[in-house]
Amino acid sequence: HHHPALSQSVTGEEKEDPLLQLTAETFTDAVDQHPHLFVQFYAPWCHHCTAMEQDWHSLASLAATEAHQDLALTVARVDGVAHPSLSDRYIRGFPTLLLFLDGDAEGPLEYVYEREVDKLLQWASDRIAGIPLEKYTPISTDFDESKVMVLDDNTFDAFLSSSSSSNLLVNFCDPAQIACQNAYYQFALLAESPAVSSGQLHLAKVDAFRHQGLA
Repeated sequence: HHHPALSQSVTGEEKEDPLLQLTAETFTDAVDQHPHLFVQFYAPWCHHCTAMEQDWHSLASLAATEAHQDLALTVARVDGVAHPSLSDRYIRGFPTLLLFLDGDAEGPLEYVYEREVDKLLQWASDRIAGIPLEKYTPISTDFDESKVMVLDDNTFDAFLSSSSSSNLLVNFCDPAQIACQNAYYQFALLAESPAVSSGQLHLAKVDAFRHQGLA
């Protein structure tokens, strides 16, 4: 008579973790079967993925509560390294957060804002409600970029030697990576800091994708 207890414990575990773990084999069916599917593509080595893990689990739990059942939102994740066929089709970097609305596997919406549970839920709710995207500002645009110098293979060494009297913070980045765009935004916020205004700190960025010799 141990079987009933066993099945109870299994359903108990399922309730505890409403986050779907998808694979290349189960992905298409999942998009078909769930009215709205919000998917995180992650890599086991990706620091930004680890940093947002708690928020993603919280989002899954929130979406599964009665208060939000009208949203019909299911939260899922895919190991993009283990399933390259999906990564190649949908993403350019990790983490990528895609919302598949109404079973449409062709045109998911990408979330490119702060990876924080309340904002994730609000954004998904707005998209499901059909509110257009215009009211959002991607987090990579609200700063004065003129204070950040762009360096390349030719100017890098010259700049380093010329600014030896002060500190230099260089952001190496592949612009196609959303995580890089987010990091660059944080980096560029430093442009407003007193250290930069007074010339103690210089900011520069290198497009690591185009100038791989430096990276």
